[in-house]
Amino acid sequence: MPKCTILLDYLLLGPLFTTISQIDIIFPTQNLSSFNVIIFNGVARLTIAKTRGGLSGRVLKALYRRVLERLLVFAVPAWWTDTVRQGTKITSIQRKALLAVTGAFRITSTVALQVSSGIEPIDLIGEKEKAMYLAKHRAPTISFLGVGLGNPNLDLFHETWQHPGSIPSVRWDRDSRRHTPAIYTDGSKLDGQVGAAFCFFGTDTSGEFQFRLQDHCSVYQAELVAIHQALQWK
Repeated sequence: MPKCTILLDYLLLGPLFTTISQIDIIFPTQNLSSFNVIIFNGVARLTIAKTRGGLSGRVLKALYRRVLERLLVFAVPAWWTDTVRQGTKITSIQRKALLAVTGAFRITSTVALQVSSGIEPIDLIGEKEKAMYLAKHRAPTISFLGVGLGNPNLDLFHETWQHPGSIPSVRWDRDSRRHTPAIYTDGSKLDGQVGAAFCFFGTDTSGEFQFRLQDHCSVYQAELVAIHQALQWK
């Protein structure tokens, strides 16, 4: 039995083997035609199990989205060309899963199966996955459903490194707080009890305030309360 068939049977129908060493991370290296046969065999067993009170349509739909759909669109930016022949093949594979999910007659059209099951056409999923990949990698030309999207303006993270020796040292002016009060806030959680506090130091006065919070509050909430109370006091 092919490894991919074993994986699909395990995910859809339960464990069919006895040792954990038989479980492997598998992706079908065959072409779409071979993968179509594998899906057909798995769906055929699902249909039989359903007539015997097995998996419901909702469970099959969830399994399809998390297993079969992810297998069908795996590495789709590398091989998806959006040709009619390619779309027809991948849709025929999806159709077999839709029949198992809906339990409809085999003469039902694929579009009707997609609408009644609430599952998007797999060719549109593949095109969407490819467009998202190109957008993330800032491709010069991006199209989706035949419409050019241009170059999207995305915020990207650019990692920069600066030598510690080139970072200017922080200069602390001792006279900077001579004419303005200094306020310090803090929030903590100790032994299941949460509290917040702030203290101030002015030119001729100083003081501190403490606040008790509910035990279910987090340290972050305590920090916010301390800052809020300090701002209200000021």
